[in-house]
Amino acid sequence: LWNLGDVIMGKPSSLPNLMEKIICKDIRLILGNHDKSIKIHRINDKGKRVPNGKLGSCFSDVRDKYKIKYNYKGEKISVYLNHEPLHTWPNIHRGSFHLFGHCHGNLPKRNLRCMDVGVDTNDFKPYLLDDILDKLVKVDFNHSSDLPKDHHINLTDKCVIGSTYNPIMECGHNEENFYIYPGLTG
Repeated sequence: LWNLGDVIMGKPSSLPNLMEKIICKDIRLILGNHDKSIKIHRINDKGKRVPNGKLGSCFSDVRDKYKIKYNYKGEKISVYLNHEPLHTWPNIHRGSFHLFGHCHGNLPKRNLRCMDVGVDTNDFKPYLLDDILDKLVKVDFNHSSDLPKDHHINLTDKCVIGSTYNPIMECGHNEENFYIYPGLTG
C-alpha cells in the first residue's frame, strides 16, 4: 500500500495508533507537506533501507518520491509517485504515468496520464493500481493538447561540441550569474 502523503494532519504522536488500524502491514509513504515529523528512511551499511526515527518505523519505506516499474497486462511501464502534482515527469512523452495526492480532487482534469489518487477522491478507500491504469492507459498522450512541448526536440543541433551556442546568452541572462543546464554538453 502506497500512501502519497499528508498522513499526519493532527498530532504526530497519534500516528502509531492510526497505523495499527490499517490491515495492510506493508505500507510505504511518499512524504507530503504535512509530514514534517517523519524522516526519509536511511540506507544502512548493508545497503538496506531502514527507518529513521520512531514515526518512520510505522512504514516499510519512506521516500520523497518514487518510480515503480510495473508489469501491466504484459507490458513494463513506469509509474511516478509524488505527493504534489507535477507539470511534467520523466518519460511523459513515452507514455509514463504519474500519481499524486495533495489536491483533494480540486485540480482540473488534464488529458495526460496522471491522476489525483488521494483517498478523498475515492470514497476514502485506496485505489487499486490496475484500476487506475485501466483508466489512464486510454489517454492518447501523443495527441494531447495538455502535453508539454518536449524541450529535447531540435536541441541537438545547438549542442554540438565546439559550437558557438551559448544557452545563457540565448535565455537573456548575463554571464555574471551561474546557471546549470543539464544535458547541454552531450
